[in-house]
Amino acid sequence: MPTERKQLLAKRPFGPVTVAKAYRLLHAIFMTAVDEDRMIRRNPCRIEGAGKEESGEREIFPPPVVFAIAKAVPVRYRAGVLLATLADLRWGELTGLHRENIDLDACEIRIVETVAELDKVVERAKGIEPS
Repeated sequence: MPTERKQLLAKRPFGPVTVAKAYRLLHAIFMTAVDEDRMIRRNPCRIEGAGKEESGEREIFPPPVVFAIAKAVPVRYRAGVLLATLADLRWGELTGLHRENIDLDACEIRIVETVAELDKVVERAKGIEPS
């Protein structure tokens, strides 16, 4: 891994996947400035491998283990454990979930709000369109 990339990743307040995606976006913006707009002669985003995502394979727990974990946690967290593992909901989606967003008759969960922690301040994003 080149030294510049190591330094970039060491200073980051975000995870390596987020940094790689941000770098790719910045690279694309500068490429537009070079190729289409002709505002600059050369793309300054030239850190080798900075746009490459590196995330390890996540372990998949078998259903009996998931149900054992759900049984072991306090009742108020059981639905969260099950939804995180079986419905693949992210933490922000789980914490933004409300009872009215779950329709047991239709077997449907509507994600209409997510929660994110930015610099230790909790931000709520509403109005997410269903996919």
